Amino acid sequence: MIFKPVHGRFPILSAEVLVDADGAPLTVTATLDAAGFSTDNPKRDTHVRGEDFLHADAHPHPTFRSTAAGAGYLASHGSTDPARGHQ
Repeated sequence: MIFKPVHGRFPILSAEVLVDADGAPLTVTATLDAAGFSTDNPKRDTHVRGEDFLHADAHPHPTFRSTAAGAGYLASHGSTDPARGHQ
């Protein structure tokens, strides 16, 4: 099976941004809505939300934590994987 990177988006349920003394962002933590994940391809979206990937029914709120501008980790159902936010 071949996997290709796909751009998708999650609705954000809540977010926290930590900033330095000058107001520059240091980290971002966001709670996401797995059931709302979308790539604008309904068949693929249903598959990604299912048990093979997000398992949105059992794990409805993955979290994104940044490590640098636009990069970070997505944590869901006991797995944490590198992810990129929209830049």
